[in-house]
Parts: sequence; structure tokens; C-alpha cells
Amino acid sequence: MSIAPKSQILHIAKMVNYQEGSVVSRQITKVEGGNVTLLDFDINQGLSEHTAPFDALVHILEGEAEIKISSAPH
Repeated sequence: MSIAPKSQILHIAKMVNYQEGSVVSRQITKVEGGNVTLLDFDINQGLSEHTAPFDALVHILEGEAEIKISSAPH
């Protein structure tokens, strides 16, 4: 696992690595207070419902998504 060093400018759109029929996960940073992970979703792919110890931030770079929080779609 390669985590970006501190104080580095990241060009997130250039880091996307779509793979056919897959979800690609790349951890960008990990600290005690939480993680930042880049997730690349191929069309019709998704994550199963889960819980996490930290708040989530979603930033969609391209396309559309339905995100459920406590079973409510957004």
C-alpha cells in the first residue's frame, strides 16, 4: 500500500483507475482521526451497506451515483 506523503498536491482525477466490472480502492492517507480513500466504480458497481468508525465524504468526479445513508437514498 502506497500512501501519499504529507504536504503533497494530489490530482485526484488523474489517479482514477477504472477496471471493468470492478470497484478499485486506493487509500490516499491514513491518520488516527480517519482515512481518505479513492474509490473507482465501473458502471453498475457499488459497495455493500456497511458502517464505518468515521464520517464519510463523497465527491463524485464523473457520472452519477445513488448513495444510501441509514437506508435513505440520496
